Amino acid sequence: MSDVKKIDSLFCSFCRKRQQDVKNLISGPSHYICDECVHVCWQVIQGGKKEAPVSSGKIPLLKPREMKAFLDKYVVGQEKAKQVLSVAVYNHCKRINMQLSELDIEIQKSNVLLVGPSGTGKTLLASSLSKILKVPFTCVDATALTEAGYVGEDVTSVLQGLLAASKGDVKKAEKGIVYIDEVDKIARKTACSGNVRDVSGEGVQQALLKLLEGTQVYVPVRNHQRNGSPRPVPMRTDDILFICAGSFTGIETIVHQRLGKHRLGFDSEKTTTANASVIEQSVSYRLQPDDLIAYGMIPEFVSRLPVVVTLNPVAQDDLVAILEKPKDALIKQYKKLFALEGVQLHFEPQALHAIAQKAIAYQNGARGLRTVMDSALLDVLYRVPFLRNLHMCTVTEGVILRGEEPALSFRSHRMRHLNNQPCKTF
Repeated sequence: MSDVKKIDSLFCSFCRKRQQDVKNLISGPSHYICDECVHVCWQVIQGGKKEAPVSSGKIPLLKPREMKAFLDKYVVGQEKAKQVLSVAVYNHCKRINMQLSELDIEIQKSNVLLVGPSGTGKTLLASSLSKILKVPFTCVDATALTEAGYVGEDVTSVLQGLLAASKGDVKKAEKGIVYIDEVDKIARKTACSGNVRDVSGEGVQQALLKLLEGTQVYVPVRNHQRNGSPRPVPMRTDDILFICAGSFTGIETIVHQRLGKHRLGFDSEKTTTANASVIEQSVSYRLQPDDLIAYGMIPEFVSRLPVVVTLNPVAQDDLVAILEKPKDALIKQYKKLFALEGVQLHFEPQALHAIAQKAIAYQNGARGLRTVMDSALLDVLYRVPFLRNLHMCTVTEGVILRGEEPALSFRSHRMRHLNNQPCKTF
């Protein structure tokens, strides 16, 4: 009888419920807790966690629209290229997450090839994309690659940067993204005779085939010890996304030959820069794999890059927008340099168009903008920011085209030129 009374008197030390009112009552050294309170404690613990468990290994997904919106902050125009890259990276991350769910359908990767003239933003797209990726990313140059056994970098070295980006985690590196720039420089050299090996052209393409398709390679990684010899680390490339890019200079001629047309005066003096840009843009949309093969890429290499996107030549209006709109635009950089000296820098609209006009003449795309500005503003950068009581420096069209002196506004409410001679008061 005493034992029954003892059992009936047991209750939870937290909610004070009796043993017969709950399913389970867990006993401790001197206290008890019921199953309901255990469940409440578990919910409190789970709610306090700020991050999901890392055991799942899934990659946080950023929607293609959100990814493109981020690229818009750094790259002007090239809408098609930004959409293709956003979708390709999104599908790459989603494909890896699906594999972790052990689905019965295997989704193959789709490597990307970017084709466009120099200065159209191919490298800028890749570098901007790397800022928001949740997977390891590396950028390599194809011009340094040679066939195995010859002087130069072996093709497996493109994965060294991926290992470094993942801090030596091989499993994480095997799900990364590799950007190979200047891939057109490894085109087949048709002038090579049968007795000379094309070790930096076709030989590199042949060596890259397995990496693009998916295989196990041994990546040399140097030991941290002094004078440590490289040790090979096995890596699989099945889940590595490859993005290749190149200018492919002169490929528009191959396209015209295939279409049975003439070059339409690309080198003719009668063809204006604007017309040449329109012609080149129309040709780029007609690019086909056969054109890449005729350029010097082997068919096996082209077939492993199923997604081909062409970048448009940069027009004058685009160059003006590139000067002002991107997050790290050149105009913003120059204004920041002057602001550090307590001087406001202002560019007239005509000056921006003059910079774009001169940059087009260099035929380097957006890269020509810095060349024009550094050359035109050399004397301004050397002397102006350090003038006493200077408040504002205005760059006009004459400064860019004719080397004139900028208009200066001093805090004494007088305008002067670089020779400090007084002029009109405003």
